[in-house]
Amino acid sequence: MPTGSRDRIDPGAPRTHQTPTDRPAPAPRAYRPEPARGLLGTLAGLFKGSPSTAPTSRRINCLHCSHTWRTTAAPGNSIRCPECSRMRRVPTGTATPRPQAPAPAPVPPRAVRPAPRPVAAPTPPQAPRPARPAAGPIDVDTLDLREQNRRTRVGQLVRSLGSNMLVWYNQPPGACEALDTTLPSNEQRCPRPIAVRVEFRNGPTEAPAYACLAHGARLASLADRSPYITATAYPLRAR
Repeated sequence: MPTGSRDRIDPGAPRTHQTPTDRPAPAPRAYRPEPARGLLGTLAGLFKGSPSTAPTSRRINCLHCSHTWRTTAAPGNSIRCPECSRMRRVPTGTATPRPQAPAPAPVPPRAVRPAPRPVAAPTPPQAPRPARPAAGPIDVDTLDLREQNRRTRVGQLVRSLGSNMLVWYNQPPGACEALDTTLPSNEQRCPRPIAVRVEFRNGPTEAPAYACLAHGARLASLADRSPYITATAYPLRAR
């Protein structure tokens, strides 16, 4: 038989359990009036204790004018300036400026090189003036042995041709060596400088004579009468 049934059957039977009236009564709660709940109160209770999800605004400036305003647009979106009505994009990232790298140390200026001096144009080489012959004959012994032998050989070759044209033996250097025996004695020595070299050859013997342009042609023509001696005139190069 379940407990409690005896109480209903036998009222004099002892009780084996506590009734709800025997339990200690709970302490009364303090009265707290509830706030009036409306639409605003309901929304406030929903967001009470939760982090704020309201969008934050940021200050931006126009890229086309000097106007500055605050906007809650998300970064990356394009908005219109309220002043000039031109579009610009909301910058992304944090508003804090990035740390700038330290400026590099200034490079010392290089030493300025002086301007190069203008190079003068080279002057064209001038032809050397012909040596002025001496006034009179010279001493042949003062010449070197090679020059003495040349004069001796060319004098013998020209004399062997048997003509009125001979070669001076003691003519100064740079003067015409031709000797014209048909002229008076004071005019036989030519005062003009040398211009050609007449090369006389007789077998292995070879000797040049130096004369002016007019006498050089005459000396070269003397070899036409001899079958053994040849003569060739060569112009002298300016040194």
